[in-house]
Amino acid sequence: MDSFLLNATILIVDDSIIIRRHLSAILKKTGMRNIHFAEDGAVALREIKTRVYDLIMLDWNMPHVSGIDALRSLRSDEATSKIPVIMVTGEALRENIIAAVQAGANDYIVKPYTEEGVLHKVRSVLKQKCRA
Repeated sequence: MDSFLLNATILIVDDSIIIRRHLSAILKKTGMRNIHFAEDGAVALREIKTRVYDLIMLDWNMPHVSGIDALRSLRSDEATSKIPVIMVTGEALRENIIAAVQAGANDYIVKPYTEEGVLHKVRSVLKQKCRA
């Protein structure tokens, strides 16, 4: 795996500890170690002020601040507007996918997901970030 992938700092935002742990386990299998967590959009928005993230994996349906609202907030702030975001959500309706892309999502993963699908999208988004 490319060193930029191994050294990437990733924030997983999901109200389910099971999903957070599962996504983390998938990423750790590849050697990634800089993985951080937030249980909702409000915590995520505070967390992004504490360190620089290379990627945010963001659920849609969460208490306090939803993923789509957190994404819109990220994109409206110059300091965070360029952080790649992959929505990882059970929201599979075409309208939701379109709304997420229009709000600035770099990619979209529908739950239930596969390990291969997650890794493919994470690699793709991080490679695009490195080329930018």
